[in-house]
Amino acid sequence: MLCLDMGPPKMVLNALKVLLGMELRDEGLLDRAATRSVITLREPTEMQIDGEMFENQREIRLQVGPALRFIRTKP
Repeated sequence: MLCLDMGPPKMVLNALKVLLGMELRDEGLLDRAATRSVITLREPTEMQIDGEMFENQREIRLQVGPALRFIRTKP
């Protein structure tokens, strides 16, 4: 799990490290291995996770699913 609390200017400065897979060190960064995570928000918020839009969310629950063995696309 990688949580970033940094604005666009700071993220741009770290973009090269992200692209190269290097470790980021910042007080606004949480980087931990986890199979489940629950994030509780102070107030209802709109957000986008993996392209899916969510409205009025107070809690985010993330969990690792089964590993994919293959992905099939339409011919």
